[in-house]
Amino acid sequence: MILPNVRASIESHEIEQLLGLLGGQTRRGRQRWEGRLVEEGLDSLLDDPLTLAAVMEGAGVSTVSPKLAFYIMVRHTLLESGLEDASIADYIAALLVEFAETGRSRNGSRVTMTRRTGT
Repeated sequence: MILPNVRASIESHEIEQLLGLLGGQTRRGRQRWEGRLVEEGLDSLLDDPLTLAAVMEGAGVSTVSPKLAFYIMVRHTLLESGLEDASIADYIAALLVEFAETGRSRNGSRVTMTRRTGT
C-alpha cells in the first residue's frame, strides 16, 4: 500500500540540503530561509516558486533526495494547475518514489518507457 507520507518523511538532513540550495553561497541568504522555516513552517519553503527554480537549475536536482525532488516538482505542477491540496502532491510523489525504487529493483535495470503506436 502506498501512503502519502513524503512530506512527513522529510528528514533534517534533507531540510539542510534544501536550505543550502535556497540560500546560495551567502550566510545571509541561508539565514533568511532558516527564519522563514521557523516562522512559517516547511510547507512555506516547499511551496515557494524559488524552491522549484533552485531544484531545477544547475545541479540542484542532484543535491536533494529523490523523494524531495519528486514532491517539489509535483507540488508546483499541481499548484500551477490550481490544485492546492498538498495531500494530492504527497500521494503522487509517493507513487513516483515507489515506482522508481521498485521498478528498478524488480528487473535489475532502469525502467524504460516506450511509446505505443495506434493500430
